[in-house]
Order: sequence, then C-alpha cells, then structure tokens
Amino acid sequence: MTESATTAIVIVSHSRDLAHGVAELIGQMAPDVAVRPVGGGPDGGLGTDLPAVRGVVTGLLDAGHEVLLTADLGSAFMSAEIVVELEHRPADGRTVVAVDAPIARGTLAAAVEAQGGGSAGACARCAKEAVRGWIDDLEPVVVPEARRAAEPGTVTRTATTSRIRLADPDGIHARPAAAIVATLRAGHAEMLVDGRGATTLMELLALGARGGDELDLSVTGPAPEAVLADVVGILTHA
Repeated sequence: MTESATTAIVIVSHSRDLAHGVAELIGQMAPDVAVRPVGGGPDGGLGTDLPAVRGVVTGLLDAGHEVLLTADLGSAFMSAEIVVELEHRPADGRTVVAVDAPIARGTLAAAVEAQGGGSAGACARCAKEAVRGWIDDLEPVVVPEARRAAEPGTVTRTATTSRIRLADPDGIHARPAAAIVATLRAGHAEMLVDGRGATTLMELLALGARGGDELDLSVTGPAPEAVLADVVGILTHA
C-alpha cells in the first residue's frame, strides 16, 4: 500500500473492533488512502481517547497529508471537533476537517473521493452526500455544479451503448462501484444508468442493480467512449 492520496482518514469510534472493521473495508476500496482507526477508550474498553486521536492526526499531518476525521457517536465526534480546533492551521499546510456522517457509508464515500485525489473538504462533502442519499430513501444525489470535473470550455460528447447484462452475481456492490467512480473521475466524466445519475459511489449503490440485470449506460465527458469502454469492462466481467 502506497498511501499516496493527499487526504488521510482517521476513524474515531467507541469500539476498537468497529473502527478496525471500517478501516479494513476502506483498505479494500481505496488502497492508496492512509486510513487510521482509533477505537475504544484508554483502558481498551468502549469509549474514546482524545490524546490518541490527536496523536494519530498529528502524525498524518507531519507526513504531509490533509486529514478527515469521521466518528460513530456524539462524544467521538466531539473529540474529532476538538482535534480540528487544536490542529487545523491551513496557513501552515495543516488542514483537518471533521464530518458527522454514518461511519461506514460516509467514510467509504469519503475514501473513494480521497482515492481520486480529493481534498479533505471535498471528501467531507462526499460523506455528507452519503447522508443525504440515506435520508432521502436512497434517491439519486445530484452532483453539484462545482464538482463537475470538465474544465470550462471543454467540448463534451455523449456516448451510449446497447443494453448490457451485469455479470457479477452480487450486482453493483462496493468494490465495482469504487472502481467505476475512479474510472469516471480519471476521465472527467459523468454517467447515467437507465436515466438515473450514477457518478458517485452512493448513486451507484442506490441503483440496486443485481446480477443478470440489463442496464443502459450513458457517459458524458471529454472522451466518453474510452471511459464507457472501461466501465462496461467492469460491469460485464464477473
């Protein structure tokens, strides 16, 4: 693991096992992101350990990362906020952000953004979008105009394909969804699946697509054919 992504993630949880479990999941989806679980109290039981959280954040900042903190419950998020107050000094190149979001869903969305080079602030916004998708009963999230990756003046075209059959028997789950998001980001592209927005991780998972489903894909961007071909390859290989 290279841990080359700009933004690192610190998972603050009352439970050591929960923090490490989320970190393990993130490691599979976003291998270039430095992820540090800080779970449990100083005595090893349930609780939070503010000095431990701060120590991990300081180490990541000293290594040159921006840092995003996610947390599971109120006092864990309070610890994260305190660390932000103590360490956040953008003028000195020390950017620390805390976000209140579902610890698994939100952290995963943030990590995928970090894998693509997103700043701590951008990762926090992705985590909050995950909350919006959950609250809105998994309605597709509209990508804000500010996040659209094509440069001003870029001529975009739309590529479509014949209806494809989804090969993976588990459907579009976290691993292929993360790969698709990375592909779209690299190509400065956006995608619709059966007319629904499918550019972010949460949008893809919200499709509920299952193995054997037939899907219409539409990709828009500077080089949509190449991006579309990569996406089709991900979806049609079990």
